[in-house]
Amino acid sequence: MTAYVKGKVENGVHFVKRSFLAGQQFADLHTANAAVQRWIRERAGVREHGTTRRAPLAVSGQSRCRPPSPPRRPRPVPLMARRSTMGLHLRPIRRCRA
Repeated sequence: MTAYVKGKVENGVHFVKRSFLAGQQFADLHTANAAVQRWIRERAGVREHGTTRRAPLAVSGQSRCRPPSPPRRPRPVPLMARRSTMGLHLRPIRRCRA
């Protein structure tokens, strides 16, 4: 994760902690899942996103690259290697299917 991306990811974590988790206690996982789904529908998914200036739930169905259906058998993940001053970095190669 690059320094540029790290702040964007951490801001999302802080948003969830402050907006959803603050002061919450859940009896079990089922209750927590129901509460977070309701929070996404009513709060997080309808707010204006800082970068796109659109509601995340309105944009989510418009993605050109959708995740493929899971394979019947696990297959090897193609990796791309990249050298840097910090060493060798491997990352999966993502392919969009239209």
